[in-house]
Amino acid sequence: MLTLLAFPTSEAVLSASEKELSEKISSLCKSRSDLWAQERAKKLKEAALRNPFQNNLYQSNIFNLEMLVNLVLQYQEHLSKIATEIDALAKEEEYHILQSIPGIGEKIAATIISEIGDRSI
Repeated sequence: MLTLLAFPTSEAVLSASEKELSEKISSLCKSRSDLWAQERAKKLKEAALRNPFQNNLYQSNIFNLEMLVNLVLQYQEHLSKIATEIDALAKEEEYHILQSIPGIGEKIAATIISEIGDRSI
C-alpha cells in the first residue's frame, strides 16, 4: 500500500529504475528479504508495462487513490487495536469459562464478553 503511495501511476513506476523500486519496497517492508523486494519490483515493472492506461489523464484519480489507500491504512490500524483489545479479553477468567462450552470458540467468547460487558458490579 505504501509503495502505491510512492508510485501511484504506471508512469511513476516506469520512470523509476528497478533498483529504486526495490530499495523503496525494501525500506517499507523491513521484515522481508532484499531478494523478495527485487522480485516485487520486477513484477511491479511488468504490471506497469502491461497496463493499458499508461498515461493518467486526471490528477483527481491520483488524489482519490491516495485517499483510499490512507483509509485502508487507518482501517488496518483500527483492526490492530481491536485485536489487542480482544487479546486483553482473552486473559479474563470468563473467557476461558465460555470456551469450555462446546461450540464456543475464541471469537464467539470474545463477542459474548464484549456484548454483555463486566458483570462484576
